Amino acid sequence: MRLSSGLPPGLERLEGGIDEAGFGPLLGPLCIGFAALEGPADPWTALSSAVARRPSPRLPAVCDSKVLYPGEGGLARLERSALLFLALARGKRPRTVRSLLDGPFSPSRETLDRHPWYRDLDLPLPRAVPVEVLEGDLARARDACDRAGLRVREVGVRTIPEAEFNAGVTRSGNKADFHVGLVAEVLAHLATLPRRGEGRILVDRLGGRRFYGEPLASLLPEFLPTPLREDPSRSEYLLHGAAGGARLSFCVGGERLSFACALGSVLAKYARELLVERLNAFFLDRLPGLRPTAGYVEDGRRFLEEVRSRLGPGEVPFDLLVRVR
Repeated sequence: MRLSSGLPPGLERLEGGIDEAGFGPLLGPLCIGFAALEGPADPWTALSSAVARRPSPRLPAVCDSKVLYPGEGGLARLERSALLFLALARGKRPRTVRSLLDGPFSPSRETLDRHPWYRDLDLPLPRAVPVEVLEGDLARARDACDRAGLRVREVGVRTIPEAEFNAGVTRSGNKADFHVGLVAEVLAHLATLPRRGEGRILVDRLGGRRFYGEPLASLLPEFLPTPLREDPSRSEYLLHGAAGGARLSFCVGGERLSFACALGSVLAKYARELLVERLNAFFLDRLPGLRPTAGYVEDGRRFLEEVRSRLGPGEVPFDLLVRVR
């Protein structure tokens, strides 16, 4: 089934993508990155003069953040790509960590400020890339977008701090159902963006879940989601009434299949790394010599043991620091 406004096949569509960073860790936020681009069916080809498909010393890259981030200079590679597309979507790049989180799903200041480590988010951006490099990237990308007829419609991050994560998991009964609910709200936002041409949204598969029809019907009843296929590698659904209908796919390795999904991966990882940096700074300021953590389970436990051994129980709100499993 193909949904179209009558434009030639493959000429133009709205491509949305969603990916997350931080679903499994013990510490730090869950971040869900999302993007929507309108124009040619293959943004990697359309923007090849300004954006690489794999890590490059010359150009910003859009690919799976697990490929882009590791090794020396990982934060700079994430930052270069994330700030470029935020600038293309918003007309200007965010100047602070707090403004990076602005958008349709911005966490409230009150929610963030419950966590002492997130009270100082006016840290300036960029953190690792010279401004002149970012300005050069933006000029090239704007020129490439103009030549290709491509428009960056939506770029953002949904950040779920630890307290909100814990409350949501408790309310939903488990992490997986809470996760699907969060993603469904982002899906609804992307699916209702006004557009020309067909609409497609690709989400990197959520854990090992293969069947999404029942939760989608419950969470998005206004879209009357219809299953098209539910295979081991791809689950597809038709969303009715979403600005004329949209095809939704949950795919294994979605970052390799969709530019927007890969961009969501970059945005989510960049936001999470900046927030985990603030968490580490908070504790290292109080505990000199403490080794920073990325928040994943094994190292997160090491970090917690050292914090507990050196700070009294009244000095750290552990119910806000440690995520429920």
